[in-house]
Order: sequence, then C-alpha cells, then structure tokens
Amino acid sequence: MRQRTTILIIILLLAVAGGYLLLTDPWTTTGRELNNMLLPKGADVSSIVVISGYDTIRFVQKDSVWYLEGEVLNSKAVENLLYAAARLQMTGVIPVSAIIEGGELTEFIFQGKRKMLANFYFGTTGQGDAVFQPGAETGYGVELPGFEDLPLEKVFSSNRDHYRKHLLVSLLPSEVRSVTVIPRSGTSFLAVQDSLYDLEVVDLSGMRNVTDHVDERKVRMLFSYFNAIRYDKVVTDEDVEPGTIPEKPYATVEVASFDDRKWKFEVYQWIKTGSEEPDIFESLVIVNNSLPYRSVNYYYLDLLMRGMESYY
Repeated sequence: MRQRTTILIIILLLAVAGGYLLLTDPWTTTGRELNNMLLPKGADVSSIVVISGYDTIRFVQKDSVWYLEGEVLNSKAVENLLYAAARLQMTGVIPVSAIIEGGELTEFIFQGKRKMLANFYFGTTGQGDAVFQPGAETGYGVELPGFEDLPLEKVFSSNRDHYRKHLLVSLLPSEVRSVTVIPRSGTSFLAVQDSLYDLEVVDLSGMRNVTDHVDERKVRMLFSYFNAIRYDKVVTDEDVEPGTIPEKPYATVEVASFDDRKWKFEVYQWIKTGSEEPDIFESLVIVNNSLPYRSVNYYYLDLLMRGMESYY
C-alpha cells in the first residue's frame, strides 16, 4: 500500500512538472524570444532602414516596387532580405558583448504603414552569424533553414549597391579563391587563398612566388573589393567615339570563387562621342569576353587595377 502511494505521488509530481514545462517551455523560451524579435511572416513592410558604421540607407515600397532615393531596386535582393528576416532559426545563445567584439554590426528596421514591425542588429562572430535587439544583453546565433551554407552577411548586407540593379559580381572575401590582375601599369600578379584562407602570391612576369615579400593585409583587402560591383548601363556604338577603343585593354582583372564561378573584366578607357579625352569617371568593361560594353564607374575599379608593387 505504501509502495502504491509512493508511486502515485511520483506520478503526480511528474504530471505537475510536465504541466509546468508545458506552460513555461524553458528549452524553447529563447527560441520564442528570437521569433518575437524577427519580422512577422507575411508582414506588409512599407520601408526598410539599414544602418551601418559608414552609411544609412532607406528603402521604400510603392505599388509593390522597392526604391532607394527614387531609383528602382533589384527586387530579388530586397525580397531575399525580407524572407530571411522572417525565417531565421536559432543555433545558440551568445552574449551581445561577444557579437559586438566580432566586428561590424548592421541595424535593420522594418516599418509597416502604422508601426515598426521589427528592429535588430546583425553581426558575424567566430561561431557564425548572430542577431540581437537594441539594449539587449543576450543575442542569438542564427542560420536560415534550408540555406545553412549561405553566408547571411550577403543577405543582410549594408552595402547599398548590393540592392541595386545591374550587379556584375558580389563576392565576400571568404568566397574569393583567386584574383589575377594585369594592371594599367606595374607588374601582373596572381593571388590565391586556399580553404584555410592561407595566401599565396605569384609574380606573373617571372612566375615567382613572392608571398613572403608582400603585405598580407593589403592582399586581403584586395579580396574584399569584389563586394557588389555594378554597371550603370549597356553601352552602344553610338556612345563611343569611332576608332578610340584599342585592341589591348587598359587593364584586366579576373576573379574566381570557391564554387568555380569565374569573372573576367577587361577595362577600356571610354572616349565618348564627340570627345577627345577619356572620361575620368566612367570606363567601358567587357565581361567574360562577351560584348556589349558596360559602363562601370572607376569608383569600383581603381583599387582593383593596381600592380603588384602596391602590395609590398
């Protein structure tokens, strides 16, 4: 009898404990907190503000079209951001201090017609991607279910060019396997990084390994310059002064990614119709040996066209 009473008491205690866990759900509390932080699925977002340490950009939606300062944006890039902002999944709990120490943070604010729908910071740590709310002490490691291998910093980009149309290439430094530069002046070279991100630099003029003679930090900066390179428009023959494009490019840059994608940019100075001197802001670029020309601002290209001497 006593044994039966003991068993009944144990069962009762287990039932009470189970009910408590069902109500409080301590193992998924942090998951719920993350869900409360994120953008509600299917929310009607009218504007998005992206704030980084060097820029603040605001996208506005009108009649199902996204704009930035009156310019129509690449709808796919914006929709990818909205999709991910509503579907992140927790991988762990991380102190906000560790996320801040991890490097650059970007704040995202999603606004509806009448109220703010979501507001959080996105950052990357040594353990992966993470988010946290302003003022919080605890953040959450996150991934996007079904896209676990996707670098989320590409989706949650603070680079305004990432969201604009006419994107030629957008690679994170960690995605770049090799860069070949045949510069406008100076020595041609090849820079390669392996799966462990160890660098090797080769002087192409003499096929010499010069890794020990270059500044590693400068070479790694080169790998970061392929984050959102865009063109302004396709250029027709009517836009070019006849006979002004030489056979040899002004400079050539090739980049390859770890997933075996390749881009080749042949850069030419652009002498516009009726002009005698090259345009100082815009160039003509042939991509992967295929015409037509595209106009690309030197803002994206100047740092890519330096010879190996710039990396000592």
